[in-house]
Amino acid sequence: MTATFLHVPSSQKANKTFLDFAERFFNVHVANSSSPITKTVSAVRRKSTSDIVAIRDMVRYTKQATISTSLIHFKSEQIINLACSAFKDICKIVRGETRPDQEDYILRSIFEQCFKYDELTDEIFCQLARQTNGCPIDDYLIKTWDIFAITSSVLRPSATLLEYLKNYVSAACKAPGKIGEYAKIIKRCLGKERIRPKRTIGPSTLEVESIRNLQPLLLKVHFYDGKTKALALDYTDTVLNTIKKIREKINLKSLEGWALYEEKVIDHHQRHLQDDEFITEIVGAWQQQGSAASSKTASPVYQLSLTNASHRLIFAKRIITTIPDIDCDPVELHFLYSQAVYHTVDDDEYQLPSSTCIQLAGLHAQVLHGDYEEENIFRYTEVDSFLCKRVLDSEARNWPLEISLAHKKFGNGKKKHEAQIRYLSLASQFPLFGSNHFLAYYKGYWILGLEILIAVNKDGIKFISLQQTEMFQDIAYMELESVIGDTDNRTITFLLKNCVAGKQKCFVFELNELKGVCQLIDTFLPNLIVWEKSFQDNKSEYDWLKLNEETDLCRKKLVQTGTARLVRESGIGFFRSAIRRLSRRSSEKLPTMQDSPKKDESPVRNSDSNQNDILPTKRDCWTFTKNPLRQSITKLDGDLEEEALQIFTWLLMYSGIESASALEDNEPFSLVQKILSEIMQNHHLCNELYLQLIKQTMTNNPESFSKVLSKFWHCLIALICVRTPANDLIEEYLRLHLQRCSIHKHLEEGRFASFASICLSRTKHSYRLRKNVPSKAELKAIASRKQMELRVFLQDGHQLVFGFFSDETVDQLIRKITSRTGMRPDAEGLGLYASIESNGSREEKYLLPSEIMADMMCEFEGWMKTIRSSSVRLSLKKRIFIEPYANLDDPVEIDMLYHQSVTDVFEKKIPLTQEDAIRLCALRAQTECGDYQHFSTGSYNSVTRILPRPIRDLIDAQDIAKLHMELVGLGPQQANEAFLRVLQDWPLYGAKLFGVKQTTLEDIPKKLWFGVGQIGVHLMEQEGQKIYATYPYKFILAINSTEKDEITFSVTVGSKTKLILIITTEKDEILQMISSYKETLLTRKSR
Repeated sequence: MTATFLHVPSSQKANKTFLDFAERFFNVHVANSSSPITKTVSAVRRKSTSDIVAIRDMVRYTKQATISTSLIHFKSEQIINLACSAFKDICKIVRGETRPDQEDYILRSIFEQCFKYDELTDEIFCQLARQTNGCPIDDYLIKTWDIFAITSSVLRPSATLLEYLKNYVSAACKAPGKIGEYAKIIKRCLGKERIRPKRTIGPSTLEVESIRNLQPLLLKVHFYDGKTKALALDYTDTVLNTIKKIREKINLKSLEGWALYEEKVIDHHQRHLQDDEFITEIVGAWQQQGSAASSKTASPVYQLSLTNASHRLIFAKRIITTIPDIDCDPVELHFLYSQAVYHTVDDDEYQLPSSTCIQLAGLHAQVLHGDYEEENIFRYTEVDSFLCKRVLDSEARNWPLEISLAHKKFGNGKKKHEAQIRYLSLASQFPLFGSNHFLAYYKGYWILGLEILIAVNKDGIKFISLQQTEMFQDIAYMELESVIGDTDNRTITFLLKNCVAGKQKCFVFELNELKGVCQLIDTFLPNLIVWEKSFQDNKSEYDWLKLNEETDLCRKKLVQTGTARLVRESGIGFFRSAIRRLSRRSSEKLPTMQDSPKKDESPVRNSDSNQNDILPTKRDCWTFTKNPLRQSITKLDGDLEEEALQIFTWLLMYSGIESASALEDNEPFSLVQKILSEIMQNHHLCNELYLQLIKQTMTNNPESFSKVLSKFWHCLIALICVRTPANDLIEEYLRLHLQRCSIHKHLEEGRFASFASICLSRTKHSYRLRKNVPSKAELKAIASRKQMELRVFLQDGHQLVFGFFSDETVDQLIRKITSRTGMRPDAEGLGLYASIESNGSREEKYLLPSEIMADMMCEFEGWMKTIRSSSVRLSLKKRIFIEPYANLDDPVEIDMLYHQSVTDVFEKKIPLTQEDAIRLCALRAQTECGDYQHFSTGSYNSVTRILPRPIRDLIDAQDIAKLHMELVGLGPQQANEAFLRVLQDWPLYGAKLFGVKQTTLEDIPKKLWFGVGQIGVHLMEQEGQKIYATYPYKFILAINSTEKDEITFSVTVGSKTKLILIITTEKDEILQMISSYKETLLTRKSR
């Protein structure tokens, strides 16, 4: 059977045929050529035009097992090689040259390459369409259609190819036998392309075997009553389609609130499946996770067991707002009741009191066995069917007897549906009934542990501690000010109203199922969710065409105003003219098509001139090129133009088009940093670089995205994060370019453009310029289209990871930290410190609040490179200490100050008497261990570790125990506050001490501590507690510094003026600290 599907009836001539697509987008192929045309031109020159394969033959079956180059024109040689390799592998499978167990492996390898390179997908579809058209061998034809059907189920063709492919397959649907059946499967799969998201995993064995045998997918769906139902599903069925089929199977009247879950059999973790997810992709994910093994059999029994190896589908009620009444749907009542029993008995999710559990056990016995019968006590022997493990382990009782008595008292005499409704009504009175649980991580510090469960139901939000296995927070929806979702960082923030009782008003969690939580909250209380980013509305193709026109008009303005000029590429004459001459001659031999190719659609088949050196068209001047420029795009003079051309060459090197072997540094990001450092001080070069990068990211076919183009997008976003264009017209051109590209959000180009638009908006509104080039960490984040991340250490030893954009300052990062830790927003005197290990010790530097954090990261890289350290550690500390030192109503601030003071005590920054040391140890024991309980003397070894080593040997554990006994009843926070009060008795508490050398005062030592605190500056001996002098800020007349690490203070002492000269290596830190104290005191005074 020789099947040909290219013929189009005269009534359907307006339809797009596969031949039309080939005429527009296919490469030139030379007959009997074994080397790709892109690798050498000599093969082309040796062949006459009679050796060129006609387009009509390019869309028909070929008996050759290899092709000389890809069918579709690609710019990347890597994609071309992958296309040739894929064709060879497909031919091997079709001809039976591979073992049966290798076929699926080869197909999955091809699919993985398509997931990695989107442009390869269309090539695979074209190869399969070609090999199914006119194949003379029946076995080969059926096998190719089989691969075609599997491919259409997994991959998604581009919008350009889709219509052509649909028309081709529609013609094949009329074919008899398996070919027509396969074509119908493909047509159904292609019909879902508009709504189907891109797959990232290959097909499951179940999916492959079902398609090959032309059978539906057979899946088991589990219910909480222990029963299962087998469903026959189509390859295009979504979760919503599956739910509807379940409804028909079980005769459920309404689907309101019902949902489908996937559950891991090992840990019973459930994930709610979105309505638009495809069942084939879900099953494929199970197999990818190792849940199933490959098998050759296609028996339904095996298929059912395959899907249930480690995952299973569960049908359950997700949104429970009311309890069914006596006239409700009996099917819905049955399944809702079974779900409530499971969550009460099997997994104890509702955490009901023991007395209520016994009462419910009696009702459950009535449902199972009917009225109470005293002689049938054996019914209750399987106690774990009535009571959860927590209740059974709580105390030793005769549980069968207890259950029988509960049956007699609470269930006897009730009809089955009455007992079920009573069971649900009783369980619904408790806060966790009907809740959906989500695993989350608290972005702060809790004594309850960082890992918790967020429970969401009709009443509000609950927090459940996994550490203590109990609910510790219940927030009603009316108590919430707002709920903020951040998709980039996968965090959700709950902000409580100020009128709500309680000290903490902000809770921030990180979780994987952010979308599920927000959807559920929005169901119960709409308009409460606020997204961190505003998502743009989807734009139509008309908007894209309109932006295209605006872009062309902007280009004309750039040329007319003299801002830019049309440039020519270098080194393109011979190769391009040879290809175009061959294309032109071959096209003369082909029949004229009704839909002629549009200009610039196919880079291979358009010829502009007969000359060897083709002059570029206007559009060529503004779009991507692989060749170096002959002149700059903007009008530059002399050396600047040479610099601009060199920068473009560096861009080609970074993208991989040009060889970068000449560079000294093999690190690719170093080249980007070098480019940006050249333009940061010259706005002319900045404008030139913008036009170069817009040109290199401007393509006529956004779906043919490659790694080369992604590199140019990296550079463009990095440039946007550093500087905006100095020319308003270029900025407008950039804005139009990003808007035009971001319309295709489902493509990589659209994702890069959307991220670039966000960065442009933030850089434009930043109040200060960047002073450093992006760090390698920032460039890596840009390449991933994510925020940069930093790990910040808190004083209690915990660490948090924070994301931030390139324009955010240190002060903004501090606000994020205080927000996520639950500290009050108006907390004063906080500072961010960067410390780096050098020669066995750590050097610490204070980061100014006004500094841009991205600039600091570049400086960190310089530090690490200079002293060969592996990391920089950031920590949040209390920096300015002015009474009152902390807000006693803020437990988070008290906790931070307490742990910081413990560190200061250990590092001998606060002098202690022996009596103070004993009291601090007793208070520490009260915080850690609670009330005194006849501790052994060795039990206090842990608390004495907070003391400096010389003092530890002077402390007697018995003295600590005596004082500990006096602290009975003191809570942890009260003990911490008392700990701080002991330290605050020292006059210089909170003062920052610097080691200095003074040369002007003869009556005190040369080396001493120079302290800066809330009163003023202090001179203090280094070995003891003696304070030699204190100079309040109001008596400091002038402060002068020199370049030789010297600071001169002019102070008033009595009626005289005295000069104090100190020498220090921490001059800048001292001046910053004095300035900060003065500003804070002045702010407080003006309130």
